[in-house]
Amino acid sequence: MTKGSIHLKISVFLLLSMFFLSGAKVPVKSGGRVTHLSGTANVKLKQIVIPGQSVITGKTGRVELTFSDGSRLRIGPASNFQLVLHNPAQQRTVAKLAQGSLWSKIKPGKGKKIMVQGRHSTAAVMGTTYALSVNNTQTSTTVLEGNVGVHRPFEFDTLQTADQALNLAPSTFAAPTAPPPSGPPQVIEKPFHQIPNPVKVVPGPYEVSPDQWLQIIQNQRINMRDNGQAQIETIDPKALASADEWFQWNQRMDTQTVKTE
Repeated sequence: MTKGSIHLKISVFLLLSMFFLSGAKVPVKSGGRVTHLSGTANVKLKQIVIPGQSVITGKTGRVELTFSDGSRLRIGPASNFQLVLHNPAQQRTVAKLAQGSLWSKIKPGKGKKIMVQGRHSTAAVMGTTYALSVNNTQTSTTVLEGNVGVHRPFEFDTLQTADQALNLAPSTFAAPTAPPPSGPPQVIEKPFHQIPNPVKVVPGPYEVSPDQWLQIIQNQRINMRDNGQAQIETIDPKALASADEWFQWNQRMDTQTVKTE
């Protein structure tokens, strides 16, 4: 080994040491790592699903994605999920669930905005545990912990329009409680040219206007159909878990720790 090569190796070592000892941060990777895979799916274990990629599962397929902040998202059997946008530095995420089921446990964070769009509605969260299911007739959002803002679906085909749609998501969930519904579905409206706080709702039928967010709280479910027709109901988590194997499995998975690397 020549003196030149020895000096080069020492220089590289010193530079790396200075980098790590200075407290410099390694950039956070975009995307979610596959930390569980069972059944059939178009991804592999430990693969990183990046923005623009889809996760498609077979009849028995189940996939878990774990993100750099510790948030976890599980895709159920016969599902079609797409990660549209994920910017860890700005804490902004947009995804689509075209068909199937999804369970998401989001770690709270100041300024965090996450939007998952189903066929008939969009869910905006900042830190919560909720489930989403999509079929041909309705999109159901079930809140197990925290709060979720629900809106009629947005139209976005590019990263730019997805980011713009995320700007329309509420920043807080402070809102007055709406009066109990009676008779025909209620029409919930708002003044234009502003992003309103989500309106808290009680069980019953609603007709959601194109610009309104509804606040769905813990142990509530909203079933949204075409044109904003919605039904909100109270759920019993224990009864639901005892009757639904998908819920049982996700609750068990939530108690397990997972590493992203």
